[in-house]
Amino acid sequence: MERKPRVIFFEDDPHIRQMMELLAKSNGYEIFTYENPTLCPIQQSQVCQCRENEACADFVITDIDMPHVSGLDFIEEQIKKGCKVKNFAILSGMWTDESIKRAKNIDATIFHKPSFLYK
Repeated sequence: MERKPRVIFFEDDPHIRQMMELLAKSNGYEIFTYENPTLCPIQQSQVCQCRENEACADFVITDIDMPHVSGLDFIEEQIKKGCKVKNFAILSGMWTDESIKRAKNIDATIFHKPSFLYK
């Protein structure tokens, strides 16, 4: 039996986390959600947690601005550790030129959060 596509999702807003979890599960994904990357086992390790021939997830999606570590910093750390994940995405409602440049340098997909979330 083939495994479901796996998503690791970081978001400090509990409503967005819950919405993403429901959306992913209803579309056949296995999803692991965390309030911030420091709570995830792959962040806590000093080495890549991917199996020798398999990535730990198919997608890593993260908010850019979270407590303890930014989404960009988290992804850059994982890449330095040798993470085998090929699909990274970053969410933000307040992109700067520098953060867009950093996201592009790590080949992450950029998503803009709707502005109504910040009112």
